[in-house]
Amino acid sequence: MKKFSLALTLTVLGLFALAAEETVLFASDFKPEKKGYNFWAAKGMTTSNQVKDGKAFLEVKESAAEKQNVWNVQFSVVYAKGFTAGVNYRVTATVVSSSDFTVESSVSLNKAPWTTLARVKTDLKANQPAQIELKFIPKEDIADAYRIPVFALGNAPAGTVIEVTDVKLVEIK
Repeated sequence: MKKFSLALTLTVLGLFALAAEETVLFASDFKPEKKGYNFWAAKGMTTSNQVKDGKAFLEVKESAAEKQNVWNVQFSVVYAKGFTAGVNYRVTATVVSSSDFTVESSVSLNKAPWTTLARVKTDLKANQPAQIELKFIPKEDIADAYRIPVFALGNAPAGTVIEVTDVKLVEIK
């Protein structure tokens, strides 16, 4: 019985050793004096944003843009250290919205042509935390700055407040 227990213990430990190793490359540190993110709204969109207690608070007050578009309001965190070809990456963030709506999230180039490495749509439910996750493996080395992530908030109902925390980029080996 002791040999069986020892073998089982070693097997379990071996499985843990084979588990993927993750290295945090970026973790958000939102501060009032240096927010650590970009917030943009199209003409006709009335919005506000602030940092409190390490959280980003974004508000879509009114939507009077000529053309309604999910990209009319954008939140992004820029990462300028590049990515290595063939490596697994994961971006995560926690989002809480005061209203139900669908947010589109992506990892994309921070300039035209806005190349996208990963994209996901998430149905947010009022006052329920949602974990957004984007996984990608670059096909080639990338030196350009990317938005990790960018959230398209243009479909948020007027009066919606969105809280963003725990933005992380990890490399998975």
